[in-house]
Amino acid sequence: MPDKIFKDLEEVSDEIISSDKKVTILYAFNATGKTRLSMTFKKKLNPATNSLEDVGLSNKRVLYFNAFTEDLFTWENDLDHDENRYLMYHINTAFGKYIEDQSVDQLINDKFRSFVNDNIFVKFERVENTDQMSVKFQRDDELIKISRGEERLFTWCVFMIIAENIVSDLKEDKNNTDINSLDYIYIDDPVSSLDDNHCISAALDLAKLIKDSDLKTPEEKINGKSIKFVISTHHALFFEVLSNSIKNKFKKANNIDPKMIKVFEENIGNRQGYVLKGTNNSPFSYHFYIFKKLKKAKYADLSKYHFNLMRNLLEKTALFLGYSDYEALIPQDSDKRSEFLKLLNEYSHGTHPDAESNMLTRKEKLLLKSKFNEFEKRFKWK
Repeated sequence: MPDKIFKDLEEVSDEIISSDKKVTILYAFNATGKTRLSMTFKKKLNPATNSLEDVGLSNKRVLYFNAFTEDLFTWENDLDHDENRYLMYHINTAFGKYIEDQSVDQLINDKFRSFVNDNIFVKFERVENTDQMSVKFQRDDELIKISRGEERLFTWCVFMIIAENIVSDLKEDKNNTDINSLDYIYIDDPVSSLDDNHCISAALDLAKLIKDSDLKTPEEKINGKSIKFVISTHHALFFEVLSNSIKNKFKKANNIDPKMIKVFEENIGNRQGYVLKGTNNSPFSYHFYIFKKLKKAKYADLSKYHFNLMRNLLEKTALFLGYSDYEALIPQDSDKRSEFLKLLNEYSHGTHPDAESNMLTRKEKLLLKSKFNEFEKRFKWK
């Protein structure tokens, strides 16, 4: 059966919203539109408002985490004295209001320290004469500025504590007027700056939250509300750990639909739009996924996008095999090697195959096919 093509991100959002699945996990390359999809989803379910009275979650249907969530936190670097450095966030946001109203600062502190270093203490303080809060990170008696990766991990911990509290409260009381309008938790790319260990920890932590949100006892089924989850990521390891954890849990409950775990991608061919493809039950392999896309690509549909995929495949395979440079996978005596490498570099950012500027000449298409076939034969792909 041919893939269903959604003409725009609104249609993709409608497909997810109309589904009765508790969990939707999407894997997609960077620049596919994951963040734009999360914002389209949000706009459909959360009405825009400029009223400070509507800052909280009482009128929201989706609690979301994406790149814009991270932008809620900014650094005060104390450029004059280079001493009093801290993160700032506005109290008049859904996150800020929840942290203040529910007094979850210590829980955030504990979760962050469990991920990074238990010698780091987090302290929340009101910035005098402002509507901002400061977050100071202290090791021993020294005020420190954490790394970019640690900063993203801190933002993730803030979100997870809020999400955990909401899930717990809704399980007990579906009529909680502060949060009972929430139907979804939408998470987009939470681990892009994390190393593999933290990535696995974040995936397992999120999987536990999803499992915990299920209504189990008779009391919970009567009094509680089970929230739905949408998660999108470009990180293959995060996708694999999370999806396997979720599948194992829901298989036991006999209500798993493997199509809830999908690959989200732009349509390649004559029709613009997006497709959602179900995955099988075998372990997800980033290398093999790209390999299959290139192998199945029709000659007429080849574009600069496919050069981007080819370079991606070479880079990941080189890393897996221990080479420092993907060019090492292409033999020195390979025909038209220099020309191929030049095109890989020039076309590595072509991600919109429907655009005229991304079209390839017949010569370029033949070269790409030839080098892919050479790569397949050389490394004995099955």
